[in-house]
Amino acid sequence: RQHSVEESRQAIRAGRAAGFANLSIDLIYAVPGQDRESCEADILAAIAAAPDHVSAYCLTYEEGTPFHAALARGLMKELDPDLASAMFEHTQQRMEAAGLPAYEISNHARPGEGSRHNLLYWRYGDYVGIGPGAHGRISIGGQRTATETERSPERWLARVSAEGQGVTKWDPVSLEDQFSEALLMGLRLREGIELPWLEGRCGRSLSRDRIDALVARDLLAFDGQTLATTKSGRLVLNAILKALLA
Repeated sequence: RQHSVEESRQAIRAGRAAGFANLSIDLIYAVPGQDRESCEADILAAIAAAPDHVSAYCLTYEEGTPFHAALARGLMKELDPDLASAMFEHTQQRMEAAGLPAYEISNHARPGEGSRHNLLYWRYGDYVGIGPGAHGRISIGGQRTATETERSPERWLARVSAEGQGVTKWDPVSLEDQFSEALLMGLRLREGIELPWLEGRCGRSLSRDRIDALVARDLLAFDGQTLATTKSGRLVLNAILKALLA
């Protein structure tokens, strides 16, 4: 998003002046050339804005984006992974101390102010994707289905005009994929995921031996019902998922 620091502050002030009771801001860290001091300054500036919700994301370089192309051409340099991890942990600590604990790996909120919209995704509920480039997950007759729409607004509008809808993909989601999707989403949440619900829904069980091994390493917490990542585990969620689903 192309804007200056001052334009960001103006937007925050405008939101408050307009009477919005719940204010959410995005914070990106681990950008090229960033050090601990500048990361700390950004965190403090975000907290000073008195938001109710903060989405704090480590910069990633997704294929097909200008940043990924610049990285491949040597025009940008990815931050050292250890430093990026340290920034993640520091952000978590600072936000929690400011009354904005992480309820999801990258999302912080004051009590009761978590994003209901995104919690629906993370709790693996149904949602309908309608506009250009929208994704959906809907259950009809017991079958969960993945949908996508035309990405181009012009093509989306033409399809809607001709057919009444802009959907280009309507694919059933297998129970195996539902299992891995729901596990991935649920373990992102601080509250974790109810394992009996997941296993009953998908007809598959996780290895208790693998869970116990990860609990012993302080990467997972499990009370026989709820499975959740620990603070240490949130740093290595992809590795945890690989170990659980192998």
